[in-house]
Amino acid sequence: MTAYDHFAGDFGGHTADFSDALTLFEVGALLARGARAVGCEFFTEFPPSPTAGRRGRRIDFVWAVRAHQPENGRRWLPLAAFEVEGLDVPAGSLEQDVERLAELAHGEEIPMSVILYRTTETGWMFWNPGPAPKAREDQLLELVRSRLAARPPPCGSVEAVLDRELLQGKRLARWVDQARTRFEALRLAGRLA
Repeated sequence: MTAYDHFAGDFGGHTADFSDALTLFEVGALLARGARAVGCEFFTEFPPSPTAGRRGRRIDFVWAVRAHQPENGRRWLPLAAFEVEGLDVPAGSLEQDVERLAELAHGEEIPMSVILYRTTETGWMFWNPGPAPKAREDQLLELVRSRLAARPPPCGSVEAVLDRELLQGKRLARWVDQARTRFEALRLAGRLA
């Protein structure tokens, strides 16, 4: 049991076969709880750069703190960034996710993840798992991970996480700890408002 086990709360439990599956909204709620634990702001649809434009693609969820002075045109400094996709994410969409995450990191070391969810808000699986759902999930997850690993740094440091890993608490706890470390480093460097 970790100090972060309470994050998961009443999430998951949609059907007997997929009791460890999360919806997009539940993933977002867990990430919001993580941001609160860090003591930072939680943003949705965050632009990867100040020049992204109003209609450009955005990053799903970002933990950030306000900069003392704008840096590279940014008022908010990212502590962690997350794209959330369905488990059967197409390769092109994954590539765009990774490019936006790398653009946001701007060469700095921050936790960056693609979180793969498996169920809709009504509790039904949005993809057809077939007769061996766990094997199919592992196969799709491994495909996403291999696509990420093939990318050059910093893109290669983007991790793929299955929704059930968030319910275990350890992954979220690690992101919280990494974000707190970055938060403190930014504070000591005088970069925060």
